[in-house]
Amino acid sequence: MSALALEQTDGVMLRWENHAKRRYYQARLQKNLFGDWEVARSWGGIGSRSGRARFDPVGNSGDGETVIIDLNARRLKRGYSLTAGAPR
Repeated sequence: MSALALEQTDGVMLRWENHAKRRYYQARLQKNLFGDWEVARSWGGIGSRSGRARFDPVGNSGDGETVIIDLNARRLKRGYSLTAGAPR
């Protein structure tokens, strides 16, 4: 498995927060209604009800893990910290 230990067969969710800017970014590897793998991303202001979302199809769970690992590196570079669990 990957460095982030993405071991779940039904998907995984990671969340990053930048408290200085009051921003969050979330990525979920999941299967859609048709059984195809996708990476669902959402981002916005912490505590805000508004935000944006994007759904990117991936060929398989391994490709999705690669996308999430790349997202993790990008978020950490931009001052976000990885948090555990679901949004508050």
